Parts: sequence; structure tokens; C-alpha cells
Amino acid sequence: MWGYVEIKGQHGRYLHAEPEKALLDYLYLNLGYINTEADFESIRLNREEIAETLDRDKFTAYLQVFDMKKLSKWARQCLL
Repeated sequence: MWGYVEIKGQHGRYLHAEPEKALLDYLYLNLGYINTEADFESIRLNREEIAETLDRDKFTAYLQVFDMKKLSKWARQCLL
């Protein structure tokens, strides 16, 4: 597993996804529903928040690990 940080909490340890990995996982899990621009827009991502939060280099590096054309197409839309 990659793209996570370990958090030690009161009730034990858990993995917390970094924002870049969380967004890519979300897109990956919803690729079956994203086929058009309208489909992509319907997921209503907050692009201002993405621009302020994501590390673009890390996001791009994580995207390369997935190595999927369809995911790459829609993930790159998040960076515009």
C-alpha cells in the first residue's frame, strides 16, 4: 500500500490516505460512471480546493503508478 500516512490514535494505529491518493482512489472506484465531460462534472469536485491542497508532482507520480489511460484522462482534468 502506498500514498498513506500512519496515524497513531487513542484506539490504535490506522492509515490515512494523502489527498493525492484519496482523489485518485475516488476516481478509480468511479471510472465506470465517468464516460463523458458531463459525467465528470457531475461528481462536482471543488477545483479551488484541489488546486490549494494537492501536490501536483506527487499526484502525477501516483497517477503513473496506476498506469490507466481512462484514469489518466479524468485525473488530469482535476489539475486544470
